[in-house]
Amino acid sequence: MGDGRWRRAYLLMPSGPRLLRGPPATEPTDPIATYLDRLAPSSRAPTRAGLDAVARILGRPGAAFLRWDQITYTDMQRVRSELLARYAPKTAASYIAATRALLKVCWRLDLLSAEQLAKLMDVRSIKGRRLRPQGRLLAPEEIGALFQACADDLTARGRRDAAMLAILYGSGIRRADVCRLQLADYEPDTGALNIRRGKGDKSRVVWIGTTAARRLVAQWIDVRGLAPGPLLCGTAKGGRLKLPRRALTGEGVRGAMQERAREAGIPRASPHSFRRTGITMLAGAMDLDVARRWAGHESIETTALYVDRDERVAQQASALLEIPSPSLFAGRKQTRGKGRGDVPKPSYHSHRRA
Repeated sequence: MGDGRWRRAYLLMPSGPRLLRGPPATEPTDPIATYLDRLAPSSRAPTRAGLDAVARILGRPGAAFLRWDQITYTDMQRVRSELLARYAPKTAASYIAATRALLKVCWRLDLLSAEQLAKLMDVRSIKGRRLRPQGRLLAPEEIGALFQACADDLTARGRRDAAMLAILYGSGIRRADVCRLQLADYEPDTGALNIRRGKGDKSRVVWIGTTAARRLVAQWIDVRGLAPGPLLCGTAKGGRLKLPRRALTGEGVRGAMQERAREAGIPRASPHSFRRTGITMLAGAMDLDVARRWAGHESIETTALYVDRDERVAQQASALLEIPSPSLFAGRKQTRGKGRGDVPKPSYHSHRRA
């Protein structure tokens, strides 16, 4: 038995000395894990879902089963076409953006050459948005019915949901921002809410402006207590306060909103309905830029998508398009048309003289 064959057989023996086995093999770096670790926790799940969708288009059951370093320009063109056919433009654009970001991570990990990356990035981006964002415009009587449904519930859950609706309606923040709020983020005297990590990993300050809204939040804090932790927390069965305090989840916010809508006897509404309603009301009462600042949008075009103009507004606008007064045509000679009743027949010669 040659030395080489003996050494290989010896290394395979379970009791072989560790020194002869050499250093453990280095596992290849996972580009997906590296990419997702850079994102905010709330963005990881939807980004992973987008990468899974791209992988399924390329014939794999999920992102973990696709060799991202072997994607070709033809594959990227196919992904772009399929995403446009299957999803809304905004969703398709976000999936393409996630794919591009992951390919850049592959390049940084030396899994792709600069030339390969340049070819893959040459695929056109996807533009376009939905005609309308999520949520619907809430009528004033519907908003009142929602708050009344919370007031009729005398448990801790009723107080919590009233405070939740007051925050959603008064500040216009997103559902995810509501879930991340801590008790220390709220200033009772001014109604200020400190959004430490909003959409795009941006921080800002918003306010609950009305006294009634701040009173509803104060009533919930009286039930919740002043212990540090999430501002809005879950409740136990029967509406009692659940201990230890755990933050209300996004699905919990959605479920509470839908439950109160059923109790109020109004059509289904989502937490984003308050945001859309607030933007529409501010744009009508003040101007679109004020609504943009209130919503925290960078682009005024995004804010414009939220403004809901119903048919009554279109009807009022059409009334402004008046026909010129008939006096403008006074003095023009009119003749009776042959065989056409009393319909005036225009004179060709009169136009030529004019």
